[in-house]
Amino acid sequence: MIKIFYNDRILAFNEDASSDIQSAKILHFDDNTESAIKLFLNSSADYNLVILGASDDAALCLLKKVFTVIEAGGGRVTDKQGRMLFIFRSGRWDLPKGWLEAGETLAQCAVREVSEECGLDIADLQNDGELTTTYHIYPFKEGYALKVTHWFRMRYVGSGATKPQTEEDISEVKWIAQNEIGEVLKNTYGNIRMVVEGYNNL
Repeated sequence: MIKIFYNDRILAFNEDASSDIQSAKILHFDDNTESAIKLFLNSSADYNLVILGASDDAALCLLKKVFTVIEAGGGRVTDKQGRMLFIFRSGRWDLPKGWLEAGETLAQCAVREVSEECGLDIADLQNDGELTTTYHIYPFKEGYALKVTHWFRMRYVGSGATKPQTEEDISEVKWIAQNEIGEVLKNTYGNIRMVVEGYNNL
């Protein structure tokens, strides 16, 4: 299943014939799917869209026709006290992430973005492997982009202070204790909740 976030709505593809996504319009994968996605993007109605009967490969093939696909890397970072690293950008809490640059791997991209956005020494960031992949849509140029973010589990082993990358509209970088994360997740994005909640015991 591929679950794509568009603001507070969801576009999902499921190869099975069922879905547990609430308030969803259910359609089957066919020649009209592309038109249904474009209608969903431009609709002011508050509904989710679930496309049944599409393999992940078929779904991704169609998505590449509809969207400009942007590959990105990000980090779910914890420190020696078990706190998790968050950034505050555009009025919501987020995790550090950014576009893949030419010549680098996704793992290198993720570590670089954490270092740049949070002001941490890159040598103090230990990458413990890929965690998950999320998808979200946003307006881009004359159409829409699909950002595919590959998340990595990281540990910060240093002791330096954080510094927000203000040129990227980040106003705060904060280490959040485990018992305070629930409050932070009330003001974040669906894909970020999935990264944090789905893997909170790792």
